[in-house]
Amino acid sequence: MIECQSCGAELDPRDTFCSKCGALTDRGKGPAELVGRYAAEVSVGLGKFASAIISFATDPENRTRATVGLVAVLFLCVVLTDNPVSERVGGLFASPPSQPTLNDDGTPNFAEYEDVFIGEETKFYVTGSANVRDFPTGQGTQVQRSLTEGQTVDAREVMAFDPTSQWYKLSDGGYVWGQNLYRLDQDESVNGSGTSDIAFAPDVQGRWSDMASCRGYEPDTRLEISGNEIHFADSVGTLHRVTTDEFGREEYHIDFFGNDHEWEATWRISLTANGFTLLVDDVEFADAATQSFHNAEAGCRPEFMME
Repeated sequence: MIECQSCGAELDPRDTFCSKCGALTDRGKGPAELVGRYAAEVSVGLGKFASAIISFATDPENRTRATVGLVAVLFLCVVLTDNPVSERVGGLFASPPSQPTLNDDGTPNFAEYEDVFIGEETKFYVTGSANVRDFPTGQGTQVQRSLTEGQTVDAREVMAFDPTSQWYKLSDGGYVWGQNLYRLDQDESVNGSGTSDIAFAPDVQGRWSDMASCRGYEPDTRLEISGNEIHFADSVGTLHRVTTDEFGREEYHIDFFGNDHEWEATWRISLTANGFTLLVDDVEFADAATQSFHNAEAGCRPEFMME
């Protein structure tokens, strides 16, 4: 049963007129009138809703609550969805990766080993003959193949069974001990002036030969300097820093590798007044004799023949 909107009398839903006062019921009214009434009711409701929002927004305390709520929602969206930002956030709160486990007798647990990478893939120079093993340890592993000196490989550091040892996984599989690799993209260093343009002085760059080669009784030892790279005999060096001593002389800090090992050297390199003789002093060995080289492009000039 429904009620008449005019007098309140009970009506049958099928009635088009009120049996008491004769007023039209909803059933008796035309569709246009019903639509207009419902639209008016919706309009009044929206107006009240808009008024409530405006009232809420004009209250400073409510604005603070809304801001906090919005920040919380955004934070949850970042953390709970896959996106570049969530990867960084996850890294901040992630626990450090676990070290490869050992068996009770101290031997590597190969059965449960999984790669745990450290850093990004990098290009390396192989400093000598290097074994490629099936796990990142020399204990109980099999040699799969070997690398030769001079090769360049792409590899990524992994956590080794021995936390004090450094191992890398090659891009094409297998693991190599870190001491057999030399990283080619060294971290950018700065020279004495604070700039990042590391290079040998222009006047010392070029090809230089051992003075003894002009006297004909010792094999020729070449020294080639270009940019930030130096080739000395069978070794290759990379300049990573330039400083000056108390007298203002430039000192070149060089990372050398070759002959199955690598080392650091600090050289003071200067050119004589005639521009044909290069002098090299090893700063770490102050008592060692100065090495002299002549300009290979100029050939053996008469002054080089003198004892």
